[in-house]
Amino acid sequence: MTFLAHILRTHKQLLVLLLWIAFIGWTVWLHAQQSQQPPTNDAPSYFLKAYNFWSQVDQHKAFNPLNVEPTFRPPGTILMSYPFGFDMDYRGFYFRSVFFPILLLNLAVLIIGYQRDLDTKQKWYLVLSSVFFSTIPSFYHFENSSELQSPHSWGHVDNFLAGFAAIATAATVRSVWTRSLFWLVWAAALSSFCLLIKPAGSIIMALTGITWFGLTALKLKLAWKHPIERKSTMSWILRGMIIFAVVYSAVLFGSMTSNYLSSDNLVYGGKAVKIMRTESQLTSWSSFLSLIKIGPGNFIVGWLLLMTILVVHYLWRSKENTVPWSKYMLIGTVFASFFTLIFGIYFWLYGSGGGLYVRYFIPFALMAEVLVLPAVLAMVLEMRGWKITMLSIYMVFPIVNLSLLLPQQDVNIDWQKWTGINLTSGVSDPISNQAKNFVNLVKKDGRNVTLYEMSVNTDIHATFLSNLQYETFAKSQIPSIAVTSPHDWMRSAAYRKKEIVEADYWIFAPVRGLPALDSILAKSSIEDLREEKLLFEAWATQLTTKEGVTVVSDTSTARVLRITDATRLESAFDTLVAKHHWRSVFLTENPKSYFSEKELASELTLNPPSLENVNFGNLFHLRAFSVNRAGDDVTVRFWWRPLSPPLVEKDWYLFIHSIDDEGKGISNNSVSLHFFHPLSSSNDEFLLNQITIKNPDGNGVHQLGIGFYRPNQTPLIADKGTRDWDNHRVIIPLP
Repeated sequence: MTFLAHILRTHKQLLVLLLWIAFIGWTVWLHAQQSQQPPTNDAPSYFLKAYNFWSQVDQHKAFNPLNVEPTFRPPGTILMSYPFGFDMDYRGFYFRSVFFPILLLNLAVLIIGYQRDLDTKQKWYLVLSSVFFSTIPSFYHFENSSELQSPHSWGHVDNFLAGFAAIATAATVRSVWTRSLFWLVWAAALSSFCLLIKPAGSIIMALTGITWFGLTALKLKLAWKHPIERKSTMSWILRGMIIFAVVYSAVLFGSMTSNYLSSDNLVYGGKAVKIMRTESQLTSWSSFLSLIKIGPGNFIVGWLLLMTILVVHYLWRSKENTVPWSKYMLIGTVFASFFTLIFGIYFWLYGSGGGLYVRYFIPFALMAEVLVLPAVLAMVLEMRGWKITMLSIYMVFPIVNLSLLLPQQDVNIDWQKWTGINLTSGVSDPISNQAKNFVNLVKKDGRNVTLYEMSVNTDIHATFLSNLQYETFAKSQIPSIAVTSPHDWMRSAAYRKKEIVEADYWIFAPVRGLPALDSILAKSSIEDLREEKLLFEAWATQLTTKEGVTVVSDTSTARVLRITDATRLESAFDTLVAKHHWRSVFLTENPKSYFSEKELASELTLNPPSLENVNFGNLFHLRAFSVNRAGDDVTVRFWWRPLSPPLVEKDWYLFIHSIDDEGKGISNNSVSLHFFHPLSSSNDEFLLNQITIKNPDGNGVHQLGIGFYRPNQTPLIADKGTRDWDNHRVIIPLP
């Protein structure tokens, strides 16, 4: 009892912090246990990663976790999602995605700031800071809600990355301060682990290494006039650089030689970031402020700005021997905090996926908070009582606010909006039942289908698809449900006729009210993707069986349509397009599909053909085949028609082989020949298909081989041209 009493007396501040963390854990757990919403947006891929990982473990065979599908999600995420084995229940996953980052941040604050010889005032302020930091709104966004703006929902890993970034930063500074090999190894290990959470973790690694080297170099400069100290510091720098180099090299080598950071995944990531930068930029100052509110939070940003001013003023006036820590080392941590904050803002707005993704800024905000804390604690020791009181009241306000909000299960919407959080949990959503019924319908039909997701990046998108993915994953013997949408991170976002018409079903948000419907349809010029989405939703709303669709299910916010006659639907699509002026991206993604002989003649002057007028069997006439090269991209266009329309079978393809001079295949591509529009009987109308394939210089490919085929059948015989394969393949030289 005496020992316990001593601990409580000397470390009572830590007990208060422990009670706060327990309160956060308890209230978040209650919210998570209420959830009825399966993993949404990015979360399903982490859910699947954990499932595949533990499935491999159960096989008791050696495997590389970095090669487990989906490979673009690294295995470090499993520590948060399912660290003790997989379970179809996602609620524990949700709890950990919220609680673990908060726990890591609090540990980071203690690592960088807590020491036995701290003044009592400093200890209390350190705990207050730790509790204050845990009120960041970004931590508290649970389920998707149409009434609340959220940068993410639970199950995402951005806050988890931020927590590890904070604790890696704390270990880095403590290793420099105490010249501790223990903390140095942990700094290298924790920062490199960030790469195993997200590719952006490589930036955390770089910033951590730069911070350690900069502070250590500063320490060397301060010791330069003292030979013994200088020698030991130089030895310490060398030892630290070796440790960082070994740990970083091992993690980078493992990542880059695996499927995780493979060339395919890097290309995919590069394209996704490029599209996000184009389509997700901030457009107004008010949007920026609203993202600050729901991300780092107004109180945290205000605290950082205030601390920067006060700390700079304090350090300017203080003398070297007036603070527990070296004044110049404190200046170094403040500079590192400022640099990290500025870099984080740049990365958020310009270096990553565009300004709308404020969650990308959170790791840098937490690192900046941790870095500035030693200087703040030094300043607190010298501050007068009334200043400390005013500062504490400012920090206590969001703590009290959050402590009142978290225990509630049905929180006032306006209160949440003002705070910048989203505690939605356990809300019954008709769209969830709609998705479950759709899965049962597909299972009953017993065939693979394609669902076109028209209302992309909305709550319908998130809720319907999350339930769809979870239901198909949880139930056995479900036919494949392929989902297409205007947005796939590999192409510019646009509504494409081919994907719309060829789908079996649509899901979208219907436009309610005749005035609103007429107003949207009457708009003549479509200027951006938002207007494009509204127009297609309005158009889909008023379609009937006359246009080849029937309603499968309908709620107040979502409608599912079945495509019953693609020919009629394509005609309705063409009519819609003809009534409006479209943005250039839409026109590029929806090229003219049908050409008369006269129109084709003009087109061939722009794209000279490499092959013309070849019949394949008695089924297809290839009117013209054109090949254009731009760097490593080869674009193929071909105009064709069935010799005896209509074409009954729907599974015909044109294969395109990239081959070397000896006829050996290097790569293989195919183009589906689906079409719905009836061609004229005069044989002077042709369909256009096109595809762009990769053909890097130096790969030995100088020609293409083409032919028409159905799966598991011999390709059709061509009646002219340079041929091989007993006339089943036509050879065309590359430009």
